[in-house]
Amino acid sequence: MLAALLLASLVRGQEPAPRAGTAALQSLLGGARSGALEEAEVKARIAQLGPAAILDVGALLAGNGRAKDGAPFRLTPSEESLLLAVVPRWRVDEVARYLATSRAGRPALSKELLDIRLLGAAGSSEAVGPLIALLGDVEPEHLQTKLVQDAAERAWFSLLSADREATLLALRPRLASLDPLLSPALVGALARLESGATLPILERLEHASPALDALLLDAFGRIPRWDAAVQDGSLRALVRGRLFDAEAGTRRAAALALGRLEDGEAAPDLLRLLADERDARVRRAAFDALRSSGGARVTGSQLEPWTRWLAEEEAWFAEDAPDLVAAAVSGSPAEAAAALRQLSAHPLHRERLAPDLKPALERPEEAVVTAACGALARLRAGASVRPLCALIDDPRAPVREAAVAALRATTDGRFPELPAEQRAWAATL
Repeated sequence: MLAALLLASLVRGQEPAPRAGTAALQSLLGGARSGALEEAEVKARIAQLGPAAILDVGALLAGNGRAKDGAPFRLTPSEESLLLAVVPRWRVDEVARYLATSRAGRPALSKELLDIRLLGAAGSSEAVGPLIALLGDVEPEHLQTKLVQDAAERAWFSLLSADREATLLALRPRLASLDPLLSPALVGALARLESGATLPILERLEHASPALDALLLDAFGRIPRWDAAVQDGSLRALVRGRLFDAEAGTRRAAALALGRLEDGEAAPDLLRLLADERDARVRRAAFDALRSSGGARVTGSQLEPWTRWLAEEEAWFAEDAPDLVAAAVSGSPAEAAAALRQLSAHPLHRERLAPDLKPALERPEEAVVTAACGALARLRAGASVRPLCALIDDPRAPVREAAVAALRATTDGRFPELPAEQRAWAATL
């Protein structure tokens, strides 16, 4: 609603007389307001007006409509959504053509913002080319404004949300034609998807500028730990490599991303960075990443306690962890439960421990399986998500409940609560 109000305020003072099409739209919306027409019928009738009506939709969104008494025809938020929901029913190329022909000379910023919004509402990968072309025609002085950047990000996110795979596929061959000044808007939209499927495009945008690299690292850090792109180790290795970039902003962004990824394997690199780092913001981000990686109980910002903690954890993992894993997998129920408690207290190498504990989830003893679920809930390893999903339909209620609790803890609450939604979520892995 705020965006619509802003657009309306930008075009005040140069409102054209409403066209017949605008009056027709207002009449249909009025029918919905009075209850004479159902929303579905209103959408169908607007769609029948054809893609030329995109200009009238834009006029109403911009606040240029007039009621019969001459007062402004104000749209409610639901009416805005209704109008935008009609746009995907029209051919994208025709919508783009009508929008382009309506931009004569040097279009006002309000017109550019509105056209970006309308193309984003197309909800089809076919809008990728027209949107890139439209963004390429934006007046240079408007291009870097927050209004245009935000509008472009919302448009990209709308297209990606409607048809992620097809839109990503359509983007790849067109990246070279995207104005570099608008790359941040695209990266912002891709980051909001929080999906490893965006990596092929994000990686192609690297090294364009320090500011863009920082945004890319933020996008990398938002990809879930259980995503295949994170689990194969290549993404974490890529982010670790940026810890030693010449730009402090890039180093900080890399440390923040590693913290979100809870990458315990990055602890040695983070300590090596801190040994020479002088930038206070980078240091804070690096210490936060160490705490997320498994050092939550270490306090202070002196290197010596952290170095000692890492040495102790590495020694424990090499000397004690193998016997504890063996006990969890093949020991008595009491031995397994005790071993699992000890293992879950050492999350530094969580991603390496979780696969070793998978056999504990497959044991016949209910108490051992629930204890293993509890241990994995505390470890929060992305590698445990798929094995835990295998238990959501287990016939034993305590096992199902423990598995769901572990999944919700590991996924930061993203794992659904309803069984039907849980199965659908698991099927996307």
